[in-house]
Amino acid sequence: MPKAIGELIPGVIRNATTKHQALFQLQRHWKSLVGTRLAAHTKAVSLRQGILRVHTDDPGANFLLSLEKPKLLQRLREATGCQISDMVVRAGEV
Repeated sequence: MPKAIGELIPGVIRNATTKHQALFQLQRHWKSLVGTRLAAHTKAVSLRQGILRVHTDDPGANFLLSLEKPKLLQRLREATGCQISDMVVRAGEV
């Protein structure tokens, strides 16, 4: 039997909140997680299916992120409690 919209809304809100909570934590603590220098040139923009997407406005920051990727992924996992399996870095607005 179909459910009323009013019955579905709390579940949808709970699901959206849980999904975006890890990204919100990353964005909120980005500077302390990646360091001041990298934070000035990077931004965590999405987290879907364990893949963190990061925008960077500087090729040097892109290189540093790739160099530090294993350690950084571990730090990000610990900070969010989320299983972040990979990080994809693209040029973009910070």
